[in-house]
Amino acid sequence: MLYAKGCLSKGESAMWGFTAAFSAYLLFLTALLGLAAGSFINCAAWRLVHHEPFFRGGRSHCVACGHALSPLDLIPLLSWICLRGRCRYCGKPVSARYPLAEAATAVLFLSAALCFGPTLETVQLMLLAVLLMGVCLTDLESCVIYDRFLLLIAALWAAFLPFSPSVQETLVSGIAGAFSVSLPLLLLTLFGEHVLHREMMGGGDIKLFCVLGLFLGWKLSLMTLIFACFTGILFGLVFRNKTFGGGEEPAGAFPFGPAVCLAAWVVLLFGRPLLDWYFSLF
Repeated sequence: MLYAKGCLSKGESAMWGFTAAFSAYLLFLTALLGLAAGSFINCAAWRLVHHEPFFRGGRSHCVACGHALSPLDLIPLLSWICLRGRCRYCGKPVSARYPLAEAATAVLFLSAALCFGPTLETVQLMLLAVLLMGVCLTDLESCVIYDRFLLLIAALWAAFLPFSPSVQETLVSGIAGAFSVSLPLLLLTLFGEHVLHREMMGGGDIKLFCVLGLFLGWKLSLMTLIFACFTGILFGLVFRNKTFGGGEEPAGAFPFGPAVCLAAWVVLLFGRPLLDWYFSLF
């Protein structure tokens, strides 16, 4: 994070000093930007999983009939609702993944804006939200966390590093966070695979903890691990009869990447106040 002291330290006022009307207008624009970003990353994730080039793959098209979509078919959220979740050209159902991804990204954008206000930290979080959404979408569909998303997350942290109030402090905190959870998980996984001959955790999940640790620091990384375990168990119970990754995962086995992303987002927004409250008890 830009501010090494943690979340909510630079944007505690939801109205940011503006009038209520102007603040509502900014939030409306933020939601629209989130919808558009969600549509973009959903398309990018789908093309990545299905091995279609993103920039040279032609116009967006219906996955059922292949017909190129018009601008009216690509309005985030509204097009799916107006067409009642069906393709305009072939009439086949269009997955609810599209409006859900768009709406979820808008919610992430709004939560960042409400917590941190009009700051560089909000911009950084919004960009991170787009990449985390890409991780979730690809992991849910293919049970793979692609390295290009992880590299972009690390690059995002590095790009904003010079704007930190204390570059050295943020750098040390980021490096400590990157290895505080990922390294023990890696050692535990290697022990389980080579000594116990049991599959423990995918390498993508470990690398995800590593790059997210750059933003979190070691304390919030540990909190993220705890939250992710509970979130993963909850997801597993909710989706216990569903298979993921084209049937590669057994029914009830939920990909861990989305649980990690959700836990990390909650911790980024609220983890520091929770830690301050906890230590104030002693």
